[in-house]
Amino acid sequence: MSDGNRRTAALSDARGMTLVELLVAVVILTVTLFALAAATGVTARQVDMGREDTDSWMALQTQVETLIQQGYDDLVDGSAEVNGHPIRWTVAAGNPKKVLIMVERWNTNRRIVEDTLLFYLAEGE
Repeated sequence: MSDGNRRTAALSDARGMTLVELLVAVVILTVTLFALAAATGVTARQVDMGREDTDSWMALQTQVETLIQQGYDDLVDGSAEVNGHPIRWTVAAGNPKKVLIMVERWNTNRRIVEDTLLFYLAEGE
């Protein structure tokens, strides 16, 4: 066998990637990268909404503590804005007083929604 024939036989026996295999690998890699990019966007939006939820509930908790500190006798209907969140509350007479407190926040569809918390405050001795 001549030198040229050996080289041709060696090249034809060599295992390597064909152009089609390379194109398939590039397509798979591209689809995977686009999926990861989309997931990153969804994750960022969920983190932002989690932050908004946490901020609104912290504002609500702050207002609840303020109402409790006011005391039983001074507790009446009202509204306030705490850390940029509009909060309003209603107080039903009786012992214990029933306090319904609402806070506005943005939901995942970027619409304003209202979360509600109910608590009771009894007259202390």
